[in-house]
Amino acid sequence: MRLHAFEKELSRLGLSTFTIQDAARVTGKKPAYVKLFLARAVAKNRLVRLERGKYALQDLTPFELADGFGIGYVSFLSALSFHGLTTQVPRTVQLACRTYHPEVIVGEARFVFVKLASNRFFGFKRYGNATVAEPEKAVLDGLYLPQRLAASEVARVVAELDSSRLLDYAERFGSSIVCRRLGFLMEHAGLDASRLEKYVDGGFGVLNPALPRSGHKNAKWRILENEVLE
Repeated sequence: MRLHAFEKELSRLGLSTFTIQDAARVTGKKPAYVKLFLARAVAKNRLVRLERGKYALQDLTPFELADGFGIGYVSFLSALSFHGLTTQVPRTVQLACRTYHPEVIVGEARFVFVKLASNRFFGFKRYGNATVAEPEKAVLDGLYLPQRLAASEVARVVAELDSSRLLDYAERFGSSIVCRRLGFLMEHAGLDASRLEKYVDGGFGVLNPALPRSGHKNAKWRILENEVLE
């Protein structure tokens, strides 16, 4: 099969990203031939090699390329960028996944994989050729791991999100500190977060663990306000 015909068939099948096994099925050739075929296509800048055994068509967005790893979904600040909910343009694409995976650099794009427990692996959808967290879930992932998404960024967007879905997902997430951080930020934005008050327990938790442990203590949510919010 000629390269142009191969690319056309991949597009017809909706395979903007694919594996060697996918390529073997499309070409009807053995894996040894397919590996050489793909290597030559990459050398000609007709295809992109993501990592061993995984490839993509040219001219995909970083979010679409991320789908080719096949192990997670775009989340945190990257997801907010995808949804147009931040003015920041992150150079790194952050993916939530169930297992450890080293970071990968493809061209100018850097992909970082963040491990989440399986019971917290929900709230994502297909958007075209990309698998991305819904905005509400991206926020909760960020509140669980604030080094991936600053609380100040969440504070700027929380009023634009679906409050009912936020609360449902927060309870499903199953983390007291996430519920407390979300409750504090929703209340800060003038939203009703009373559903989350029952999850307030224990000592004070910091709003952002990456910053010094200093600031006002919010007794209602048991949160140390150590990050400046607008």
